[in-house]
Amino acid sequence: MNTINSILTTIFDACFSIMESWPGWLSLTVWSSITGVVALYIYKYTSNQKAIGQVRDDIKANLLAVKLFKEELGVTLKAQGRIFWAACRLLWHSLIPLAVMMIPMSLLVIQMSFRYEWRPMQVGETILLRAELGDDKIATDVDANLKFTGASDDAVEIQTQHAIFDDFEDRPKRNEVIWQLKFNAPGRHLVTVSIDGDEASKEIHVSANRYARVSPVRSGAAFLEKAIYPLEGSAASSDSIQRIELDLINLSKNETLIFGFNIHWVISFLIISIIAALIVKPILKVRI
Repeated sequence: MNTINSILTTIFDACFSIMESWPGWLSLTVWSSITGVVALYIYKYTSNQKAIGQVRDDIKANLLAVKLFKEELGVTLKAQGRIFWAACRLLWHSLIPLAVMMIPMSLLVIQMSFRYEWRPMQVGETILLRAELGDDKIATDVDANLKFTGASDDAVEIQTQHAIFDDFEDRPKRNEVIWQLKFNAPGRHLVTVSIDGDEASKEIHVSANRYARVSPVRSGAAFLEKAIYPLEGSAASSDSIQRIELDLINLSKNETLIFGFNIHWVISFLIISIIAALIVKPILKVRI
């Protein structure tokens, strides 16, 4: 999985470098349209098109029966029952292509989220970096510090550092060290958290390129979290530093301006993909 994600990241970096000067709505439209067409193509060759065609014919025949015999209650009820059963069969025939598309579509959406969900930091902005520690460490007792790679001495400024250990039963446990950082120079900064000599790194982009990838989390050992945030590896369950997170609440750019409306990029992506698939559907002769 790490190899696949590394390859995908390289491909997306190259593609988005071409789109750097494009407005957000244009690049999203291009990606969504390509995705819709490819998904339709996959559906065609992973589904039983003949069976789907027969089910569609059954639905049309029974809809016609409902219309012609609407005054015959028994005939109408039987026709409606057949329509319902045909809809269930249609759903069944769609399960295999949907299962085939689930993994590549999930990988695609994850990669796109790193470019459309958040914007990179700008020079002069500040951000909070949180390092969550494992059960073998207590944040208030450790020797915690940061190292910076790929940056000059004055490119990154540590403004504050706090350690929090809160293990009360009536609220979620907190065992973390928090830094407030200010970046004074652009670049791809690698921040290394050191806790009693144990180290883990987090990448932070400071750039005017709106499509520079931004991952808010260097994930812990949980499988779901590793799947959602695959860019920077993950911690093992025994590591002292379990999770490193950036507070990106002020860097959100998850709305795309389309026809004067601010729409979440995921909604725009789904709508445009569906429209593109419906436009191409007659050309590819796909039955859905």
